[in-house]
Amino acid sequence: MLGLSGVEAAAEIASSIEGADGERAFRVFLSYSDALKAADATGRVVLTAAEPAAIGDPKWDAAVAGLSAYWLERGRLPIPGWLARGDRRLPEATPLDLGPYVGAPDPDRVPTAFLERNVLLDESTLASV
Repeated sequence: MLGLSGVEAAAEIASSIEGADGERAFRVFLSYSDALKAADATGRVVLTAAEPAAIGDPKWDAAVAGLSAYWLERGRLPIPGWLARGDRRLPEATPLDLGPYVGAPDPDRVPTAFLERNVLLDESTLASV
């Protein structure tokens, strides 16, 4: 079993956002990251190949795109067309809301795949605990 795909993650995040459950949305985001981290090269390509439907929140659309690109780039893997287009990008640098106790990360600690999409997310956030 490969784990959560980008399409599935986006659908679950959209459902969480619709239900005003930001914490669940973030947990799904991290589960998708864990699935990509655990997958081999072929698995990463499969999990990211299909373009997810729009989540309904540009910040989350950009974050899912950034996460997909992050793990593909780490493996030096091909980037699917939906990521290469670059349309899932915020107009200005915006932190991914991680709750009231987490401030904006230092841009030096934000991976390029997220910076390119103007999503500010500290790389340490992607580490499993």
